[in-house]
Amino acid sequence: MATSTSAKSAATLPQQNVVELTSSVDSKIAGVSVYSHRAEVTRTFNFALTSGQNQVEISALPTLLIQDSLRVEGKGIGTIQNVTISHMTPPPQSELNSKHLEKSEEAKPLWLKKLELEQAIERNDQSKNTLKKYMDSLVSPEAISFSKLVETTNEYEIAVTEMQKKGNALAEELEAVAKALSEKKRALKNAAKTNWDENLTVKVSIHILAEVDGEIELSLIYAVSNTSWSPRYDIRVDTHSKDKAVSLAYKASITQMSGEDWTDVPLTLETATPSFDKTLPTLNPWTIGVHRPPPMHCDGTQHTVTIALLELDAKLCWVSVPKKDPKMYLSAKIQNVSEYALLQGSANVYVDGSFIARSTVSAVNPEEKFECALGIDPAIRITYHPLAKKLSQSGLLSKSKVYSYTRRITIHNTKNSTVEGVKIIDQIPVSEDATIIVKLHSPALQLPNFSSPANAGPVSPSDTGSTKNSGKGGLFRNIGGSSNESNSTSGTPSNKALKAVAKSVKVSPGVIAQWNRPDDSDSITGDGSTEETKVYRGSESGPDSSEPLDLTVLGKDGKISWLCSIPPQTKVNLTLQWEVSAPVNTEIVGI
Repeated sequence: MATSTSAKSAATLPQQNVVELTSSVDSKIAGVSVYSHRAEVTRTFNFALTSGQNQVEISALPTLLIQDSLRVEGKGIGTIQNVTISHMTPPPQSELNSKHLEKSEEAKPLWLKKLELEQAIERNDQSKNTLKKYMDSLVSPEAISFSKLVETTNEYEIAVTEMQKKGNALAEELEAVAKALSEKKRALKNAAKTNWDENLTVKVSIHILAEVDGEIELSLIYAVSNTSWSPRYDIRVDTHSKDKAVSLAYKASITQMSGEDWTDVPLTLETATPSFDKTLPTLNPWTIGVHRPPPMHCDGTQHTVTIALLELDAKLCWVSVPKKDPKMYLSAKIQNVSEYALLQGSANVYVDGSFIARSTVSAVNPEEKFECALGIDPAIRITYHPLAKKLSQSGLLSKSKVYSYTRRITIHNTKNSTVEGVKIIDQIPVSEDATIIVKLHSPALQLPNFSSPANAGPVSPSDTGSTKNSGKGGLFRNIGGSSNESNSTSGTPSNKALKAVAKSVKVSPGVIAQWNRPDDSDSITGDGSTEETKVYRGSESGPDSSEPLDLTVLGKDGKISWLCSIPPQTKVNLTLQWEVSAPVNTEIVGI
């Protein structure tokens, strides 16, 4: 149940409103995406904030919550300032004993009533004893006349009778109150045990600054383990039917031990593997070759203070490697223009007012540039379509088998603004054998057909754009193959050859393709031309690094990148086409 209180930790601190929420009571699960070994839960809360600082405490979240997966998003008047995660502890046994429970807020009125009745009974007993002692003092006939004794005795009987009636009534009332108190303590003890659930022990604290009083909608998105789903089928065959004789029911077996109740919650079954890593994945080398037989922080708590608030310029970059993970990774290239040296440490990342992820800032000196991973941008969606494959044969005397491949990639910008600097990286295979030739058809990039002198072979005009080599270990041949374009003695490619390979290709409006490089340098113009054979990379060592990027190896890993400018609410389609050819009897591995 949601509660709201105000507190001051010190006279110098502003008033802070505390909102206490219990996940199962004060929220609802908007949806759950179930993966093979975990699930992603979206839980929404609606509550009121007061102007100023608000501390929202959300308790009874799943013990199995994966902390690195937590994201917090808000809609309304507040700005999220900090998010922390902790674990609740069970109530101590001392809080469950009888004496502690009877003095609790809920049972205290009954306990006080019981004490009053016990004291009243004690006073009534004392009055009866006092009266009896008085009567005992009057037994000597010399002390009182007979008539006076009879009168006194009658008055004594009346008084004692009234006291006994009062005592009986008090005892009856005391019995009822004691019974009610015992039941109340039993109920409180059971409630304390019920309210504690070892499966719901995670607590999230969120600090929100609100400029005015108002309502806010807060969404917690988190992953939990111990959940899974697997496909199940019912196949029914009718042997008497000539048409559609088989009926297949595709079902899902869902198991969840997260500690939460998912009754009447929308579920989405996911076949992809979830990724909570906030850094961009890398492509591993992709090679193909001929098959050969293999050989046989005094109070112990942490306090946070602000050192400085720095306003820094940043260039946002969106990069995706859809072959590995069809998600768009957002990062920022930032220059530390302040006078402060930044030490290495963890960082909470907020994008557009929403807590997105935790990241790490490396040690950065003043005026130094650095890159910060911001996690996944769900507003840019990527569809990595299935690979289309076709096998054919070519040649009259010397027949070759030709594998033709087409891969389509769709990028959808669901934002209401144009996104500049979107980079998509994919690859074609690299041949490790002279008998296997790889040709790139789309995008129409010049293949980097350089090789060492030992592997350089003669080139005919028909070989332009192919990856044929005269010896094993070389993927590429010399561009053009003539001596005025490449130093045939040293094997070093000419500037003309380098320019051809570095040249980018316009694919469609707002989209160019090029051989992938560690970072897109302004030293290379839009047409890929450059006056030097080396440019300076801007990723690992910073944009102003003096470490050069050697264009002589550009493209030799088979990696291709598309640089896109995508208008709002628009889809962009990319196509990668290549073919692999080899003699008919060649067994090709890696494709």
